[in-house]
Amino acid sequence: MRLGYSMSGSTTYSSYFTTLSGQTVSKHWQKSGSYMCSDSVGVLNYSGGTYQTPTAHC
Repeated sequence: MRLGYSMSGSTTYSSYFTTLSGQTVSKHWQKSGSYMCSDSVGVLNYSGGTYQTPTAHC
């Protein structure tokens, strides 16, 4: 699976990783400039499909 975010019409993903049941994983991206106040959606991409979080507004 991999984590990512969608912002301004494009999606950025982390590299692929595996987890064990009950394990917590997080990923951090730093944005600056015109992206500072853009709506974003968190994305989890896995072998069964893709899950998206509700949109985060600034």
